[in-house]
Amino acid sequence: LYPTARILVADETNFVKAKRSRFLARAATANWDAVIITHAAFRFIPVPAGFERAMIAEQIAALEALALRADDGDRITRKRLEAMKEKLAEKLAALQTGRDDMVTLEEIGIDQIIVDEAQAFRKLAFATNQVNLKGVDPDGSQRAWDLFVKARYLDRKRPGRALILASGTAITNYLQQIFMSSAPNKGMDFQAEDMDFTPDN
Repeated sequence: LYPTARILVADETNFVKAKRSRFLARAATANWDAVIITHAAFRFIPVPAGFERAMIAEQIAALEALALRADDGDRITRKRLEAMKEKLAEKLAALQTGRDDMVTLEEIGIDQIIVDEAQAFRKLAFATNQVNLKGVDPDGSQRAWDLFVKARYLDRKRPGRALILASGTAITNYLQQIFMSSAPNKGMDFQAEDMDFTPDN
C-alpha cells in the first residue's frame, strides 16, 4: 500500500536482553515512518523515569483525596485504597533501582502509538468507593499502566493524537470496561477518582 514507507519491524528475538539495546539504537538513529513491535516488546521502551515518578505521585495524591471522602466507617474502601497506595510505592521504588539502560520513547522519536488488539490493555487500576459493585474490579495490570503512562507522555506534545486503539473485541457486560476503554485516551485529564460512584443524595 505504501511502497516507499520506511518501516522497521521487530519480533521477540530482537528484544532479548542481548539484542534489544542494538535494536532500539537502530530505531532511534534512523528516520522511520513506523516501528512495528509486539505487545510484549513494547514494555521495554520506557518514558523518562522522572515523568513516570511524577505520574505515580499524582495517582497517590488522588487515592489520598478519595480516602478523605470515604465514610469513616467504610473500612473496606479504606483498606483497598491503602493497598493500592502500597503497590504504587513499590512501583516507585522499582523505578529508582531497576530501570534498564534503554533509550526512551522520546529519544526514539515516537510521536504516536497505534495499538492493535487493544482489549489486552483495558485493565487499568482505579479507585472507587463501590468495591462490591458487580462488574467493577479496581485492580489493574502492569501492561495497562505502561500504555497509560506512555500515552500521557506523548499527549503533552500531541494532545488528542498520541494514541489510537484498535480492537475487534466487543465490550462485555462490565461497566468498568466501558470506562477503561477510553481512559488511555483521556490524557492528562484522567484521575483515579473519575470512577467514584458516590451518590449525590
